Amino acid sequence: MQEQDIDFEKIKDGLLQYKQADNAVRKNELENEIIIESVPLVKKIALHLARRSTDPIEDILQVGVLGLIKAVKMFDSSAVSYTHLTLPT
Repeated sequence: MQEQDIDFEKIKDGLLQYKQADNAVRKNELENEIIIESVPLVKKIALHLARRSTDPIEDILQVGVLGLIKAVKMFDSSAVSYTHLTLPT
């Protein structure tokens, strides 16, 4: 798996636009863009966790992407940073 650069500024801008969007179609487009931009972060974390786990990498990735979707929907710029929502606890 080739590591991609993660553009946190682009993700942050997308999240801010997502929270301000009042059009459902636009909000859905932004959500998809944010998720696509963030998948390399999920892959990086999943690969790190897979080294210490007996779970298949595919399962770890699936759980990570579900967490990513939840993090996008829950994002509150005044509370915490986006990467804190995406990191495993």
